[in-house]
Amino acid sequence: MKVKLKIANVISFIREIYSLDLIVLTQPIYNKFVQLNSSFQREINSTGIFLYEKDHQGVAYEYSENIC
Repeated sequence: MKVKLKIANVISFIREIYSLDLIVLTQPIYNKFVQLNSSFQREINSTGIFLYEKDHQGVAYEYSENIC
């Protein structure tokens, strides 16, 4: 619960300007999500933005120009 509140506090300023749905998945759960190949999964993977990925910490920076 504490982590959820921390995340909510951090992204609150973004919510004032943009609509935001935040999905946080572990790698095994993400792999299962991809395997489902649902229309929701395809939409998220084609139009969603990775803000952070453990092995690619520059992801948020790369996409920040598109957000601002």
